Amino acid sequence: MSGGDGGLMKIACREFVERGGLTLGIIPLEDEYIDERHARYSPYNVIAIRSGSTYQMRSIPLARSCDAMVILGGGAGTILEALLAYIYAKPLIILTGTGYPSDRLEEFCEDGYLDHRRIVKAHFTDDPIHAAELAYRLARSRS
Repeated sequence: MSGGDGGLMKIACREFVERGGLTLGIIPLEDEYIDERHARYSPYNVIAIRSGSTYQMRSIPLARSCDAMVILGGGAGTILEALLAYIYAKPLIILTGTGYPSDRLEEFCEDGYLDHRRIVKAHFTDDPIHAAELAYRLARSRS
């Protein structure tokens, strides 16, 4: 599952599809009718759901529906998704060293937790392969 647009999600989805995976993109209202000429368009949404929701609102079903969330690097919207995953007690893996503001989430953690409630421990790594393997393992351990 992804937010369905271009950038890092487009690259991640392309790699997943090329390896035989099935992707589901939750398309925000602002991007529902863009075409392949637009920078945010991604042809790698095998299943595209037009959410009817703004960028921020589509993050709620994305976080609630995932088995684990990997934060690949991003700004406020990505950080919002990390916080939502935390609040919904989803396994949370944050890729660091991306150069994006989400790299700094580790600075806010105490013993890996994003706040005093200690809902779910966030895991930080600079290795994308380790992030994917950890997400898979943590998601499987919850089922």
